[in-house]
Amino acid sequence: METINYLPSREDTQRFWSDYPTETTSHTRIPTGFPTHIDSPSSWDRSLILSRQSEWIFDLTESDIEQVESALQKLEEKHVDYTSISPQTFCLPGDLCKRFRKISDELYTGSGIALLKGVDPSRYTQAQNVKLFAGITSHIAAHRGFLDWNREKVLSHVIDITGPSSKER
Repeated sequence: METINYLPSREDTQRFWSDYPTETTSHTRIPTGFPTHIDSPSSWDRSLILSRQSEWIFDLTESDIEQVESALQKLEEKHVDYTSISPQTFCLPGDLCKRFRKISDELYTGSGIALLKGVDPSRYTQAQNVKLFAGITSHIAAHRGFLDWNREKVLSHVIDITGPSSKER
C-alpha cells in the first residue's frame, strides 16, 4: 500500500506563520499612483463574499462522485504516475468537465475562491486522496502551483473540514 506521510509539525507551523505580521493597521497610506478603490469580482470583503456563497461553493452529487471514483479506478488500473495525471488520464464525462470549467472561471475571473464539497477523504487512502485531488484539479487548472522554492511540491495536504463546527466553515 502506497502511503504519503506528512503532518505539519508544530515547528513547521510556527516557521510558516512567523513571517506574517502580528499587528495590522487599518489606516495604511496608499502609495502615490495606486487606486483608492478597486471595482472587480476579485475585490471583496467578508460580508460580500458570504452573501455570494452560491457563486463559489460547489457541491458534487452522488453521480459526480461515482464518475470521479470511476476515473480514479481507471487511473490506478493503468498505474499512472502522479506527475502524469491530467484530464487525458483522469477522464470525466463532458457534463462534469463543464461544471469544473465553471469552478475554473470562478477562480480566474470571479472572486478567486472556490470550495468543492462532496468528496469524503475518509473513504480513500492517502495516495488515492492525492490522486483524486490531482485528477479533479487537472480539470480546473491546467497548471498546478508550487508550494516551495524548489518547485517540487504541489500539494501540502488534503483534509476533511467537516465536523461539529463545519456549518461555520
